[in-house]
Amino acid sequence: MKLAATITQALDGLLYADAFDCALTLEEIHRFSRIRTTKDQLLSWLESPSLSSFISQESDYYYLCDRRNIVAQRSDNIARARKLRQRAIRIARWVQLLPFVRGVVLTGSVAANDADSEADIDFLVIVAESRISFGFFMLGGLSRLSSRRLFCPNYYLSETSLSIQRRDVYVAREISQAIPLTGKAHDFFVANDWVEQELPNGASKTNYARPIMIASIVQKTLEFLCNCILRKGLEVKLKSLAANRLAHHYQLQLLPVPENIKKGFEAGRELRFHHEKRCESALHKYEKNRKDLLHHLELSGN
Repeated sequence: MKLAATITQALDGLLYADAFDCALTLEEIHRFSRIRTTKDQLLSWLESPSLSSFISQESDYYYLCDRRNIVAQRSDNIARARKLRQRAIRIARWVQLLPFVRGVVLTGSVAANDADSEADIDFLVIVAESRISFGFFMLGGLSRLSSRRLFCPNYYLSETSLSIQRRDVYVAREISQAIPLTGKAHDFFVANDWVEQELPNGASKTNYARPIMIASIVQKTLEFLCNCILRKGLEVKLKSLAANRLAHHYQLQLLPVPENIKKGFEAGRELRFHHEKRCESALHKYEKNRKDLLHHLELSGN
């Protein structure tokens, strides 16, 4: 691999973060590098004359030279993310008591340590097999009652389908920055160990929330009552409700439900809600950043 391509891969995390209006620390650039490297090696590239007109530094943050405006809010976003992360840990401890919840993973901007003033506590919720619609009805209802101020469960996975089928840099980045909180959260990362090949400098994962001693007993009791009172027919009815909510979510974005999301839900693997337009726009910008840096380095003789 030519040096220009190697440096572009090494600094990929910074190029990606810029597309989402985020400046990074050296620690974060290292963590999200696409090649195995050291912080010292990254620092030598960041401080090289060939990059002085492309990447700048202010305080602890690196950013693309024409993007100094994104630095100002990063410290505030980090402080806000830390507070929300502590709240997420407390909430997850109680969510683990609910019937058919098998694990909780913190995702989104709070997990990424870049929470702006409108940030939600986004949860990926692992649920028992054939209970995705029930999980959505229960947790989505609780979230809406609090106007999403407490938490926002926007991704539900069956405990038997923890491996994410889409495999690209966007998914790898989302998984790498996600934080396991309770239950089978750690199993989610084990099932997606392919991420280590995409981002080889990522840290190991352990659950953050302390388990409640009687959680298993409480949950099994609630599940027994649900199975006795509600029976299996309810899941079918709730699946229709969840499908309607999914369609409405994408209608608000003037989009049909993506085929892969529809198939995943119908197969009982997953139910997820994402703002596709913003992600696609950011990914186009990320690809432009990569091309620009590679071109810049090649012109500089690397």
